[in-house]
Amino acid sequence: HQARLQPFARQEIQRALGGHSMDGEASMSLAAQRWLDFGSEAHGHILHSRGSGFVTIANRHREKWIDSHIPAKDVADFLKEYQVRDDAYISQNRFSAKRRLVSLLHEANALFVDLDFYQEPELRDAAPEYVAELALELLVRARIPEPSLIISSGRGLVFVWLHTPLGPADRPRWDDAQTRIFRVLSSLKADPAVRHAASVLRLVGT
Repeated sequence: HQARLQPFARQEIQRALGGHSMDGEASMSLAAQRWLDFGSEAHGHILHSRGSGFVTIANRHREKWIDSHIPAKDVADFLKEYQVRDDAYISQNRFSAKRRLVSLLHEANALFVDLDFYQEPELRDAAPEYVAELALELLVRARIPEPSLIISSGRGLVFVWLHTPLGPADRPRWDDAQTRIFRVLSSLKADPAVRHAASVLRLVGT
């Protein structure tokens, strides 16, 4: 899976990556930005290396979810040894206990949206780069900042906005921002099931 780093977030994210390598870097025409190949370890490090609380790594097995709950500081090391599976997912936010519940939110770390654009007949065969451009145009019109990460998940796109961690008391404000992003990108088949603070999104490399 490839990820695009936005200019305003690139330096911060690359600092967060530290010694983690990003192989296969290549120039692309999409807004003159680069799409980078990196693995699950770097993905976890980007999201959670500076946080506290527990991160959920979820795996779907025989229609059931199997969750692992990892201290944020240990996520990259856990993923380094993690046996990559199909359909592995990672929480974008962090929890106060070893359960993935909105009521146990410890730190809201990111806003996000999962675009299942393949469900739109006119976009079923569209390149991810093209759909990303459509989404960015909608965000500009709505005066919403560009995301920190755009991840191609194979059949869709994931947009992630990293932000200063927010505590449970700020969840209503987080919910409002999340709802606004969802509405702006709903025409590109934003997934309504991936809107709440305890959502998981596909882990890069799976």
